[in-house]
Amino acid sequence: MKVFAFKSASRLGRNWVYGGIYKERSAFQPNNKCLKDIHHSFCSSLCAHFLQNMRNMKLFLFLSFNALMLLEAFGNSHETDKQALLKFKYQVSEEKKVLLSSWNNSSPLCKWTGVTCGRKNERVTGLELGGFQLGGVISPSIGNLSFLISINFTYNSFGGTIPQELGNLFRLQYLDMSFNFLGGGIPASLFNCSRLLNLALFSNHLGQGLPSELGSLSKLVTLELGQNHLKGKLPVSLGNLTSLRKLSFTDNNLEGEIPDAIARLTQMEDLILHSNHFSGVFPHAIYNLSSLQSLGMYGNAFSGNLRLDFGNLLPNLREFSIGSNSLTGAIPSTLANISTLQYLVMEFNSLTGSIPPYFAKLQYLQTLSLGDNSLGGLSAGDLEFLITLTNCTGLQILDVSFNRLGEYAMGGEISVHGDAYSFGILILEMFSGKRPTDEMFGGDFTLRSCIKSALPEQVLDMADELVLHNGLRIGFPVAECLTKVLEVGLGCSEESPANRLGMNEVVKELISIKERFFKARRGARLSTSFRALPLPPPSLNYLHPHTLKRSSLRIMETLRLEMSEVVKELISINERFFKTRRGARR
Repeated sequence: MKVFAFKSASRLGRNWVYGGIYKERSAFQPNNKCLKDIHHSFCSSLCAHFLQNMRNMKLFLFLSFNALMLLEAFGNSHETDKQALLKFKYQVSEEKKVLLSSWNNSSPLCKWTGVTCGRKNERVTGLELGGFQLGGVISPSIGNLSFLISINFTYNSFGGTIPQELGNLFRLQYLDMSFNFLGGGIPASLFNCSRLLNLALFSNHLGQGLPSELGSLSKLVTLELGQNHLKGKLPVSLGNLTSLRKLSFTDNNLEGEIPDAIARLTQMEDLILHSNHFSGVFPHAIYNLSSLQSLGMYGNAFSGNLRLDFGNLLPNLREFSIGSNSLTGAIPSTLANISTLQYLVMEFNSLTGSIPPYFAKLQYLQTLSLGDNSLGGLSAGDLEFLITLTNCTGLQILDVSFNRLGEYAMGGEISVHGDAYSFGILILEMFSGKRPTDEMFGGDFTLRSCIKSALPEQVLDMADELVLHNGLRIGFPVAECLTKVLEVGLGCSEESPANRLGMNEVVKELISIKERFFKARRGARLSTSFRALPLPPPSLNYLHPHTLKRSSLRIMETLRLEMSEVVKELISINERFFKTRRGARR
């Protein structure tokens, strides 16, 4: 029999049927052209069939998905939301259920108190129950509100734990349960809510540690877990939260070093770590967070020095609080480059060196707290920075107590001689129009030495020009009067405390000058324009009230009475000299 091959003319669907009889194989000679045609036709048909089926499958899946979504949105799901909220209400404490009286079967779901619905599908998208003071526990049924985007349960009294079912809310973006009594730990299921932007569980009773899964919430902008009982170390995965702008772990029991991974959080604006047990040297990773506006590290165990270029690396700080740690070294002078700085607290450390005069550049500074360090060198010049601070017109609190400034370090008590020194410098500045930090002074050539060498012959050369051109009566002995006043200032600012004028002597001298040259009665009334003149002694006017020792209070009260009389007399004399000007030179 001859060998032959054939292509069946019959066609089933899009598939060709092939057949053939093979005999005498050795004599068979294949028809190559025929085989190629068959192969090409088969492949073309198969591909076309496959592509068509894929298109049909995609269309089927798309329509099925939409049908399911419509069924969920407009079918039984509306009732699901209602039942979930009624179960939630059932677990609210009885005395507070009246606040949710609108939550009933006769009222439209979207009209219930604190409930927000979507416009199109009328599914529950928000629960705003902040400040309702609701008690009880949070029902697990909340996990059935699958369209929830925002939950606000702040300022309530919810106890129990955070339901694991919250992890079902994959649309959730805002979760705030701050100021409640929630215990247990942060449920692991919560980290399934990958769309979360704001997670706030501030001021609860949450314990345990921070799981590494926290780093999976990569879209977080705000994370507030302060005032809880969290313990352990910060997970390295925090570095994955690169969208964070605010991070607060204040008042917990967290410990260890700050992980280097936080250097990646370059959008961070507020980093609050107060009152934990963090340790190690000041975290170098923080220097990478140039967008920081508020840095709070008070009450930990950080050690080491601050970098000298601190102010250049963190130029946007408004608040920097690192008191009650174990820092050493000097205060970086570059802090004065942070022009936005308003609040600087470095008390209760072991800082050394002088207090930089450059703080005068911080025109928005309101609080400067440097108490309980080892600043200063027991020299009279330690307090000259006070004069420069008069440029900080918004300064409300200045604490430099219990350092080594002048005589203040001796026995931890406030020294009358130290008050006299700073007051004397104020007199010299007020009537000369010059400051101890002016560029003309340096080394042994100081404001005090300059004025001392000018008295009495060249006193007018040293006087503020307004003294000489202020409309004093003809024949007024300006040089003599100025000499007497400046001699009081020099007497107060002697290098040796033992040689300085006592405050009683200062009062007598100033009264004598006023009565001799101005014929004014004692106790002249202060003009309103001078009431803003700051009291000079730092121990009286600038100490932070929270860091004063009780043993100093009685001394302060006595000195305050004396100094107030001194200031009245000085202002009265100054006002006579500068009567055409309605403001004090600071």
